[in-house]
Amino acid sequence: MNIWEKMRREREYEVMKRYLKGEYVMEEDKYILDKFASLGYVNFGLDEKEGKTIETAILTPLGKEMYYGERRRRSLVRSILYYLFPI
Repeated sequence: MNIWEKMRREREYEVMKRYLKGEYVMEEDKYILDKFASLGYVNFGLDEKEGKTIETAILTPLGKEMYYGERRRRSLVRSILYYLFPI
């Protein structure tokens, strides 16, 4: 894995973490969220704030499963425990 791919994966992980419980969509995250939505990891919605309609996003159950799997993969202790005691 080269440095650019590693940086891209890190950015995608940060975006998944941010929208885990729902959040207003930030413009710099829009491209990644659109890609995740095409895979079924993100749902979009609308919210009204101060008379303006703002786009929101939240991870779907499949997206949450992917996030927690990635988080477990990044942690050595979690991956060992998951290997020993699969859920």
